[in-house]
Amino acid sequence: MTSKMSRRTLLAASLGAAQLALLERFSFLEPSRARACTTDEGPTRLLVLYLPGGVRFYPIFVPMSDDEITRTIPPPGSASGEPIFFTPSEMVTLDGDSGGFAPLRMGRNWNVADPGDRDGYRASPMGYSWIHYGLGPSTAVIHGIDQGTFAHSAAYVSAMCGVAGESYRAPAMLSTVANHLHARFASTRPIPCVAINSSGVPLAPGLPAQAAPAVVPSIQSLAQLFSSEADRHRRWRDCDARTPTDVATFDGTGTHGEIGLTGPDAWALERARRLGARARGATASTLEQIHGSYVAVSRTLANDVVSAVEAVTPVTHAVPDHLRAFGHFDFTFGLANGRIDMSASCEWILRLLKSNVTSAVYASLPERYYDFHNGASLYSAVAATRAQLDMIAQLMGELQATPSPDRAGRSLYDDTLVVVQSEFGRTWPRGPSQESADGWSFGDDHHSMTSVVLSGGGIAGNRQIGGYALPSTDGLPVEIAEEDGASAMRPPRSADLVATVCDAFGMRPGTDFFIPGGYGVIRGLCE
Repeated sequence: MTSKMSRRTLLAASLGAAQLALLERFSFLEPSRARACTTDEGPTRLLVLYLPGGVRFYPIFVPMSDDEITRTIPPPGSASGEPIFFTPSEMVTLDGDSGGFAPLRMGRNWNVADPGDRDGYRASPMGYSWIHYGLGPSTAVIHGIDQGTFAHSAAYVSAMCGVAGESYRAPAMLSTVANHLHARFASTRPIPCVAINSSGVPLAPGLPAQAAPAVVPSIQSLAQLFSSEADRHRRWRDCDARTPTDVATFDGTGTHGEIGLTGPDAWALERARRLGARARGATASTLEQIHGSYVAVSRTLANDVVSAVEAVTPVTHAVPDHLRAFGHFDFTFGLANGRIDMSASCEWILRLLKSNVTSAVYASLPERYYDFHNGASLYSAVAATRAQLDMIAQLMGELQATPSPDRAGRSLYDDTLVVVQSEFGRTWPRGPSQESADGWSFGDDHHSMTSVVLSGGGIAGNRQIGGYALPSTDGLPVEIAEEDGASAMRPPRSADLVATVCDAFGMRPGTDFFIPGGYGVIRGLCE
């Protein structure tokens, strides 16, 4: 069951018996308790960026050897006039200590002497932002992750929670982390978990209400949900007077601290708690969810989150010279036959993170969908992925330029773990050499093996962990600390990626999170 924190939630909860009758149609799990995050140097925010449709990451962050490049990266060419692909001589290694792993390598399509050069569309600056902003030392890519399925919906669930299927057998990692951080930041981050659009919102079964993402796609929707200004919500005029109140936990053994409550809030919280003392089983769980929803919404409404977000300037640093033809978060293909404009998504993400109103943000980036099933689209698809990843690098550059609101001497980038993923990969192109396009096949079907990019807080960077066995393209073994503490060498699975993200936040396997079917922490990422 997903809870949306809003006035509508409060009204729904106030329906009492009718609400219980409705909610009893669902299955109830005992809500997991959050443990305060105590990792002083690790990340305190999670940003999950999802590229829909099934994306190839290996032509951007290249794990293959020079010899393998000549047989898996097609001959350099163009897509709508946009140069794409590269030869081994055009490989660039990013800066930073790789810790004994293969360093990050990218294929260069920019002009070394002038990375912003677009003369005759012979060069493209896309990709250069990773170097310009110096992201190599804090970026890692895990290759060869098995999603366990070729189906879009099941693979999406796998990417979010670590278990493939049509339904969630574990909470999404976004919500698991948000629930964990809520114990530490409940008083300062009033919306623990946010999704910026309603496309495939991750679910949080078994977690308290605050762990479920609030769908907030714009400042207008934020105001509609959480503003208490009378001119925005005339029906609530004179009903929002709040009194600071020490709010007891549902079981009465502790306190949520002081929260500004209206009269109806206070009555509903106390009523849910008293009924819960007599209830059992599903009814008790339902009442605890209602109580948690009231606490979360009351805390949010008591904070002027709308003004805090409205006051943020999303982008403060100047457009770098290599992006002079486009500006921030925008890209037009060489012959102007295609455009990817991520400015709305990126600026809204930056507002949410900079305003410090949330601990976890999920963004399904709608600007391009990659499920073409047409080998002829390979050049344009990879050019689009390269452009979107460059814009993500620009977003992280802005986070670098923003001081942390919580920890002196750090940036917002240092505090944020950024995860870039898709539901799965795609089948690989094959050819005899890059001397000619003759003999090449351009596969574009679903492939269960994928890669994930991680950058920012807590990441030991400039490393590629894992890879692909060629010609099979199966994942290569990596060192994994299994949930029982044993060390193993095996190809990574989606559950391992989710466990590794949780581990970066100081969460304990089996105590702070659990993933059915087995999981381990991929070694080398946070060490």
